Amino acid sequence: FVVSQKRVRTFCHAMETETLQQLRAVVEDCVGKHLTTSATFFADKLVSLGSRDPEDVYLYAQVLYEGKHYQRALTLLNREGLASRVLEGRARNSGLESATSSSACTAGKYMTEYGCDASDTRIRLTYLTAQCYAAMNKWEECLKVLGRGDLEDVEEDEEMNKKRGPCSSNLENITGDRGADIICADLANGFSTRTETHSRLRKRGSISTISALCLLRGRAYDALDNRSLARHWYVSALKADYFCYEALAALLSQHMLTVEEEQELLASLQIEPGDKWLKFVYVTMGKKYHPVNVRGIEEGEPSFCFKMLNELTTFKRRSCWTGAWYGRDKQARNHLSTALHKTLDFETELVALSGNGDIAQANAECLYSRGDFHGCYEIISEVLERDPFQLSAIPCFLSVAVELRRKSELYLCAQKLVEEYPDHSVSWFAVACYYYCVRQFEEARHYFCKSTALEKAFAPAWIGFGHSFAAQDESDQALVAYRTAVRMFPGCHLPLLCIGMEYQRTNNLILAEQFCVKARDICPSDPLTYNELGVLCYRNMNFVAAATNLEKALALAPQVSTDLLEISIVNLAHTHRKLRNFDAAIMWYERALSISPLSASTYTALGFTYQLRGEFQSFMGEAIDCYHKALGLSPEDSFAQEMLTLALIDQCAVTMPPYDFVSYDPYPH
Repeated sequence: FVVSQKRVRTFCHAMETETLQQLRAVVEDCVGKHLTTSATFFADKLVSLGSRDPEDVYLYAQVLYEGKHYQRALTLLNREGLASRVLEGRARNSGLESATSSSACTAGKYMTEYGCDASDTRIRLTYLTAQCYAAMNKWEECLKVLGRGDLEDVEEDEEMNKKRGPCSSNLENITGDRGADIICADLANGFSTRTETHSRLRKRGSISTISALCLLRGRAYDALDNRSLARHWYVSALKADYFCYEALAALLSQHMLTVEEEQELLASLQIEPGDKWLKFVYVTMGKKYHPVNVRGIEEGEPSFCFKMLNELTTFKRRSCWTGAWYGRDKQARNHLSTALHKTLDFETELVALSGNGDIAQANAECLYSRGDFHGCYEIISEVLERDPFQLSAIPCFLSVAVELRRKSELYLCAQKLVEEYPDHSVSWFAVACYYYCVRQFEEARHYFCKSTALEKAFAPAWIGFGHSFAAQDESDQALVAYRTAVRMFPGCHLPLLCIGMEYQRTNNLILAEQFCVKARDICPSDPLTYNELGVLCYRNMNFVAAATNLEKALALAPQVSTDLLEISIVNLAHTHRKLRNFDAAIMWYERALSISPLSASTYTALGFTYQLRGEFQSFMGEAIDCYHKALGLSPEDSFAQEMLTLALIDQCAVTMPPYDFVSYDPYPH
């Protein structure tokens, strides 16, 4: 009888185990199929049948989180005592061991009882609890779970790591809030590169939980406007796991890093050889402050990546990359291999990425930063035609559409975005861009403000907000908006440049030069910055420096017919005229007219240069022709009218045939 009773108990236990395994599989399958109601129902029954196994409770809490039942998930974790154990570990590591030692020991015993690793389980529970608070925008409570992670604590932990030595840290001995601080500090200090610990933090094909913790802490500080700590933890998240793209996206979208800091961060990532293509993608998604036409560059440098990006785009335009790579277009494939120097071990990945939306967007942004608006518009339009709601590409499309005055495209884009994403900042930014393009600046200002209210760290909206004030000569309000952008986005040069341009418009040339120089130091490859510096030098009567800056602007500008190129050429021609280099001035004016043949002011300046040259018999006719063309395009040009009159008088004085004076006496004697 006893033997048969044992067999029955064994059979029942086996049936129970089989039922629990089946239930877990059903819950996971429901989650995979997005059947959140079914997943919630069966996860609840799984917890009851499984005698409240911590792993089953954790799975149930995850299902509730996916179903957006955040408070219910917290209630579950608190009811089962799992959330409180996270805080107990925090209190114990903060010096309150006497008050919570028994509870902490009970927690460890409870987890060990079910075969759970205490440290790993605590980290996962910490992350899920903090995620629930973050989803409800309770950022202070989120930080209480994660730990404050102040910079003083990080520095202290780094000193502790140095004293312990490179191999003394171990994840099994780290629990609670202070332990999370130590983990994150170690990762920020390069701790994740150690083979012993890195295998615990991240498995192949997954994202490190510690990296996710660092990212969440960065998001919390970002929401609380503590941008210095937010930047620190975003960097820590990326160093902990270079697959944590959200951390990089936050750093780039909010311009938290300067170009030097960005290069240093990407160079410090311990990217494995098989993932070398990822570094290329990360570099091209960064700041476009590197000239493309650089020779003698080496693999891994930003200029090299941007050159390869340009080659990939050229290749994609020449032929379909699939046909080229798989042998149907051998000539195009050979051309691409030559362009890539046949030295890259990720050549296959690069060719495949030539049709990727993010790569095309990076190239469009590069062209936009260099002033090639038509080329940028062509590429970004192809990206949005393939994926109309690629939100990361829409700000670039809107900006270039405003530059090219594409009102219809702006209206249609804004309408679609407001219908699909009414609570997204980029939707109302699109509406503001449309009103700005049709010169309804008050309405544009209203929607720029709404965009910044939805997403405070949206740089394009802040710059557009300032532009809407500057367009109506409201300099004080424009400067306030630009200064806010400078404070929030220290790695972006555009707000500084806009401040310099606004000061120049109000004739405060000293401050204008200071801000333009700061913008140049951040972005040394923007032709617009050198053009503004050249204009400032011109107005300060320093014509030699003006010519140097304007020539630099022309060297950086794309060699296509753009407004920026035409403006820089005209400014350089004015500068040579002031330097009395009339031949050079005439050459530049004629080149400007080849780009914009209907510019009345350029014809007037060219005629004035011919007139100043002083050789009346040789060049006065050309001056008069230029003045006539200018007046034909702009009849109200008073300067051209006056100079035409003087030119005609001079020509008459020179070309009138000589005559002998004969005295005439009307009353002869």
